Amino acid sequence: YTATKICINNTTNEVIDSENPFDRVYPASITKIMTALLVFERGDLSDTYTVTEPIVLGDPLAVSLGLHEGDTITVEELMYGLLLESANDYAVALGRYVAGDDASFLTMMNQRAEELGATHTHFVNPNGLHDEDHYTTGYDLYLIFRELITHPEFRQISGEVSHILHYTTGDGSLAEIELENSNLFVSGEYSPPEGITVVCGKTGTTTEAGCCLVVEATDEAGNDYIVIVCGAGSRPALYSEIIDELSKIE
Repeated sequence: YTATKICINNTTNEVIDSENPFDRVYPASITKIMTALLVFERGDLSDTYTVTEPIVLGDPLAVSLGLHEGDTITVEELMYGLLLESANDYAVALGRYVAGDDASFLTMMNQRAEELGATHTHFVNPNGLHDEDHYTTGYDLYLIFRELITHPEFRQISGEVSHILHYTTGDGSLAEIELENSNLFVSGEYSPPEGITVVCGKTGTTTEAGCCLVVEATDEAGNDYIVIVCGAGSRPALYSEIIDELSKIE
């Protein structure tokens, strides 16, 4: 897979570092930043959503939190599942919540990408499960993520270390799931360089895409940065590459 790296000062719109920013890459679960953006733009976190038809992911290894027909859950809880655990079934549910059906949501995703200038992006699902025809570039991901972080709720949710998720199952009983943030900067397993704070981000991993991560970071002067790495060969390599990009911030 292509390795892409981007580090941009989002306060001054200055490119600090970039490698293959316009090469086609598979976004894996970083796709979910577009799903999240459309929820923030068109939905309401306090709404509730009831699953009315089965959610079929087609990949037995895909991360799923097991939403079933009849389950009722708030949009905010769906967003926690989407952004912390990267639940693929929650991405489908959110797409249906926003657009009514899967196809309409895909149209919306691709239209919004184009509006943001992400013209080398094509989505075929709301979650990033691998498909040859589902692709983007590092620069396009930057454009989408830059828009997403204008929503403080994204920062808040994706910056949480953990969350206890609650929803009502089809038979009326209360279900509870403990979520852990898949972003290892947020969970504290990896630390950014001194003077830099990682605020939030989104992870993504598939066999074809490699390990991917987009983060928002700030420095002590209050500057805001966006760093993207796609196509790292392993999780430790991914975090060391992000740290390397962050260390280029002066």
